[in-house]
Amino acid sequence: MIDTIFLIPGILFLPVSIYLFLTICLGAFSKKEGLKESTSLNKFAIVIPAHNEEKIIGRTLHSIKEVDYPASLFNVYVVADNCSDDTAVIARKMNALCIERYDEINRGKGHALRWFFDDALKNNLYEDVFLIIDADTIVSKNILKEMNKKFCEGAQAVNVRYEILNPGCSVTASIAFLGFLLRNLRYKGLCILGGSAQLLGNGMAFTREIIGNYGWSATSITEDREQWAILYIKGVTVEFVDSASVFALMPETFKDFSVPRARWDIGELAVNRRYMSQFLRVFFKKMNFASFFTFIEIITPPFTYYYFISIVFCFIALIMQLTDMGYHSFVVWLINVVMLSTGVFSGLLNTKADFAVYKNLLFHLPVFVPWRIWNLISGYLRRNPGEWVRSKR
Repeated sequence: MIDTIFLIPGILFLPVSIYLFLTICLGAFSKKEGLKESTSLNKFAIVIPAHNEEKIIGRTLHSIKEVDYPASLFNVYVVADNCSDDTAVIARKMNALCIERYDEINRGKGHALRWFFDDALKNNLYEDVFLIIDADTIVSKNILKEMNKKFCEGAQAVNVRYEILNPGCSVTASIAFLGFLLRNLRYKGLCILGGSAQLLGNGMAFTREIIGNYGWSATSITEDREQWAILYIKGVTVEFVDSASVFALMPETFKDFSVPRARWDIGELAVNRRYMSQFLRVFFKKMNFASFFTFIEIITPPFTYYYFISIVFCFIALIMQLTDMGYHSFVVWLINVVMLSTGVFSGLLNTKADFAVYKNLLFHLPVFVPWRIWNLISGYLRRNPGEWVRSKR
């Protein structure tokens, strides 16, 4: 009886474990995509939502100036959102087109993007592609060139690799590095299977037609995952560009990391609950592997929680097995853990990082997992868990 109680959730976990194992390993061991050169060049609008970013906006704009793409074929728009510092002044000094927005009620990146795109459509901005970059970001020099190739091949929405600047500088940066590494590989693998890669909020781009048809609909605290879900339901697939990257900063202490981490987790779980039934309907309508794996993505909780739960249940089932109470449940949970662990090690084998990164992961990851669970619970207990709060830099 006890064996059966632990066996059933183990079996229910298997589809997600298989999905994570398959997509991460596909992303890790498939060849780097080689996009064909294109003679056609799209014109880009690079959109940077910024709230009080005077200390770092200059570096971001400088990295954009260094991209390997004709300067006449991209414009930079900075949305100075409820700024009380010199973000707008610096942006204009660096020749960005700066638009100031003041709205203390509708705060946050999602609202700023909706406001910008509504204004862009009203004023008939003529760019072919809209690329969204965070204000604390360094872009790879080939970002526009690689995106242009993808859009010329027919893509409607894309996201590039999301990476961490100097991942060895702090424990939180190292852990974020691992998290985004696994996400990058997972979404690359999902696209290989024909699915829709999740938008990552930074380094995501859309054709003018997509913006014209659908605008920007997502204003939740995880606007990227919500916009991805909305577009997928409407039939728009997001493709992953593995050959270009954005590099972002992460808060350097657990204290500074706590609020944004809880916000992301709460927002992601809320989006999963809100849209999973609609993703399931898409699967029943299409009945193919691509829609099945994309459905699995929307029901997949954050990897940290999923891995932790699997290890705990496997350990309990092991104790039961040693006392002749749970052989079958132990085997199923062991399969889950082995597949997830293989995914993690495949990801680490796929990258080169400083020794400091591996040291931080080895000594602090076991502490981070329970901290993140407690941080999520604390986030729900806060007065307004869904309120937008700017991450500390």
